Amino acid sequence: MKKIVNYRPLFYCFIALFGAILFAKYVFLSDWLAISLFVILIILITTIGILIKAFKNTLCILLLILLGLFSYSVEMNYFTQPSFPNETVVVGRVSGSSSTYGINQYVILEDVSVDGKEINQNVYLYLYGAPYLSSGDKIALVAKLSPISTFNKYGNVQTSFYKNNCYYTATKKSGTEITILGNNQKLNEKIQTAVKEKLLLNMTEKNANLAYAMLFGDKSDLDYQTKYDYQTSGIAHVLAVSGLHVGIVVSVLYWILKKLKAKNWVILLVIIPILIFYGCLCGFSASITRATIMSICLLVALCFGKRYDSLSAIGLAGLIILLFKPLYAFDVGFQLSFGCVIGIAIFYKSVYKFLRKNIGKFVLPNFIAKPLATTISTQFLILPVLISTFDGVSFLSIFINILIIPIFYVAFVITFISTPLIFISGFFGNFLWFSSLLMEFIGTLANFVSSLTWSIIPNFKFTFSAFVCFFALMFVLSRLVFLKQKTKLLTSLALISIIGLLQLS
Repeated sequence: MKKIVNYRPLFYCFIALFGAILFAKYVFLSDWLAISLFVILIILITTIGILIKAFKNTLCILLLILLGLFSYSVEMNYFTQPSFPNETVVVGRVSGSSSTYGINQYVILEDVSVDGKEINQNVYLYLYGAPYLSSGDKIALVAKLSPISTFNKYGNVQTSFYKNNCYYTATKKSGTEITILGNNQKLNEKIQTAVKEKLLLNMTEKNANLAYAMLFGDKSDLDYQTKYDYQTSGIAHVLAVSGLHVGIVVSVLYWILKKLKAKNWVILLVIIPILIFYGCLCGFSASITRATIMSICLLVALCFGKRYDSLSAIGLAGLIILLFKPLYAFDVGFQLSFGCVIGIAIFYKSVYKFLRKNIGKFVLPNFIAKPLATTISTQFLILPVLISTFDGVSFLSIFINILIIPIFYVAFVITFISTPLIFISGFFGNFLWFSSLLMEFIGTLANFVSSLTWSIIPNFKFTFSAFVCFFALMFVLSRLVFLKQKTKLLTSLALISIIGLLQLS
């Protein structure tokens, strides 16, 4: 039988595990529409597997679907922690992940003990008008611990707490004393603190906070307006350390080592530890972990003359993350990170060829066609997520990204290289003025686009079943499916009709 699916074992196994974890939420909530769709998909997968005689691969996918359901159940049970009925003596160390809003501060306590007994969970502590706490401070206070609910009031999994292993919240009441028992910063926290101090010495506070966010993905010190401008204009990804940042680091280091005529094994021994250390500094978020794993796969392929397959690398990264942290499947950062790279992997070539076709006597220049194809490809899969998650997204984001990315590339490279050199000589801090200039331009453009209310696509909620059908539509249209154009068209129209009916119901 003619091959109808471009099969990549690792990639499809990742999609199976990811989809099963998402479906599990609705299965356990007894959402019969989602359950029916889930059963239909399993039947469809099994039928296709039998038709193309891919019995082993189909069995592997079905087993991963079962693993997804099981891992969701296990994580949900672990998320449900026993409550403490009375106030307790809480002792813990302030981690580097904290946020400050005026006189208020929100910190994550690690290595927590309650009434002298150690617990394995972190505590999210709200401090109102309390003295400022620094990362590494070991504190003691009397507070009531409240278990964090698995879901927020909108029915979404609270992944912001899950990612930081926070299962309790506590609030410092007025008049409650906080005792600082000492300070014990970890190495990564010491480096982050030192870098921030150097940036503040050489840049304005706003630009220093932006540069810090670009380097480590920590947006806690950015003001609301800046976050809103970057988010609405569709360029918030430059402030979240991801494939773009890691790709720049790898390409710069690889270029330098090649110029020095370093051998392949030396390149691997130098770049891989740097990537892992950089990931540690950035807290190993889903996006940085994905980018690190994919970059290591690419480096190994380049150094040993092997073919690099982006879909297989995506699948490997996704499987590793979800096997250790299943509920990351519900994290918007995870979804956007993987959505972007999958979109590029399955749509870029088709979009690029279309943009380079002759339109009359006009041919789109290559330096415009490539970034435009990349930006359009990423939007195919992430736009519905953006619209459903954020208050609004500008449809001009495709065009602003084409302009912003090259400028950001220069700003990031200057900042990334100059910052460690400042510790050698303060002279290198002078280079940051140019980086500041570029960040001012990016910020001004983001503010301008976010102010164009007519260009903003308002928040619009998709039903889960409509989401599934939408991604099925993208799958059918992609280069992963080998169908005749007429069959693709009819299938796509059918899926579009189903999406419309699901949204109207």
